[in-house]
Amino acid sequence: MNFSKHNDFDYNLIKVMNEVITSGNLSRAALNLNLSISAVSLSISKLQRQLGTELFVRTSQGLKPTDDALQINQVFLHALDLINDGLLTLNDNVRGQSSLNVTCPDLFEHYYLQNLYQQANFSDTEFKFNHHIKCSHDEYVDCLLQSFSDLIISDFPLRNEKVTSTLIDSLDDFVVVVSQSSLLANQKKVTLAHYHMIHHAVYTYNAESLVNYSCKDNCSFGGRNTAMVKVGYHSSSINGVISAVEHRGMLAILPRKIVGNYINHHHSNIVMMELPDEVCCKKICIYANYKKKKDKVRGMESIVSSICKSKCEEVCCHY
Repeated sequence: MNFSKHNDFDYNLIKVMNEVITSGNLSRAALNLNLSISAVSLSISKLQRQLGTELFVRTSQGLKPTDDALQINQVFLHALDLINDGLLTLNDNVRGQSSLNVTCPDLFEHYYLQNLYQQANFSDTEFKFNHHIKCSHDEYVDCLLQSFSDLIISDFPLRNEKVTSTLIDSLDDFVVVVSQSSLLANQKKVTLAHYHMIHHAVYTYNAESLVNYSCKDNCSFGGRNTAMVKVGYHSSSINGVISAVEHRGMLAILPRKIVGNYINHHHSNIVMMELPDEVCCKKICIYANYKKKKDKVRGMESIVSSICKSKCEEVCCHY
């Protein structure tokens, strides 16, 4: 590359190149940048002339960035990270407090983070929660790297060299939840018949149930697989699911520790019962994900440590 610093160098051209790399073709890049396709094409041509190197190769799958383009783009993204972090720090200093943008389902907020902002060492931190629907792995990574979120609590780890992903919990003990007024409330275990007869309130995470039902030894009930149930209510709001159980006579299958939290701390009118022997649930692993090279990284490590500590203390108290 034949590049020397010029006062008239248009750094917006690199922004256009970044969008083409991200989008994979000119038309999507033009749409995202609110430009015409010809304007994007001219910007790439101008940048190639100024840098003296080819930036893209046309393939059957679209535009493929060259090694030079990827190298330049990596430096560009790193510079954006520094700028965003600097602006966030400046904003925090002006307001006299730090802010933390957290992306997670509301279930994770209620259980893992509800008491965090009440602790003395986080009293100056403003917590902002985004109950975003479940995204893909790459979308979550982009959310962190572009500083849209500082912390993402998810049910899968984010594999990226710039991201720290820490296992904070494993949910492998599930129970049936019914209302205290239910005729089943005095039983210790739900029968397979009741499991199929009563409508279920299901906690959904991007149109999918967070709790994955399965059956043992290919058992069936009434000619149906054990995992097939009557769904009367589904919601991405855990409070909505609990309410459906309390007031509409439904049942729900949730992790035992989360149900215990609602009984002990929220005083919900629900009781726990054991699952039928024929039914089991897949373990859910919970991860805290945050960007490594960030001014807030020490604070993030402290927050993750506090979450893990509080969950350990809660388990000790219950058991």
